[in-house]
Amino acid sequence: MLIYLVFAAVGFLSGSVLYCYGLPLIFKNIDVRKDRYDHNPGAYNAIKATGPLFGGMCLALDVLKGFLPVFIARKMGAEIDNVLFILVLIAPVLGHILGIFVKDGGGKGIAVSFGVMLALISVDFCVLVLAVFYFFCTYVVEVFPNSKRSIICFGGTSLISFISSFYTGHFVISVSLIIITVMVTLKHFESDDIHISQRLENLFKTNRN
Repeated sequence: MLIYLVFAAVGFLSGSVLYCYGLPLIFKNIDVRKDRYDHNPGAYNAIKATGPLFGGMCLALDVLKGFLPVFIARKMGAEIDNVLFILVLIAPVLGHILGIFVKDGGGKGIAVSFGVMLALISVDFCVLVLAVFYFFCTYVVEVFPNSKRSIICFGGTSLISFISSFYTGHFVISVSLIIITVMVTLKHFESDDIHISQRLENLFKTNRN
């Protein structure tokens, strides 16, 4: 039990470090939230504000902060079929979303979620499913705005994970993805500063406005 609680705490603290906000501020004196409609301290705004090289480094660190706690926990003996492993999986995402080290809170949790899922690739392909959804919604059907795209991609991944869990037995991973999807969705509603009822209505509109 202790190992799950320890790595949940480690993952939460790791996730709480907002590299995409802190590094541009420290090294380039750029607040990536400024002049951005969603004021999100995340990878997309970091890349837009600082360029692909520096922003890409920030993105990689955001992925790693989700990957490493889960990866190390598994190496230390944490089992994916233990219900407490849910805490290990959701902790980095929750830490990123809450952003306890930043006054105005954290980001939307997309990159760190990829990192968490990437740590499971040896037993589950959820990260590849999410990547395929993002590719399809970006380059094939071009879903806009970004919030709608993310909600559809995470929701679709969670649905497929839930269905496949009846065959793979990865119910802990499936439940964790559902929780992560709920957290990411709620954070998108909050960041877009639109009432949930209005955002749900807009979610199913096909125009880009």
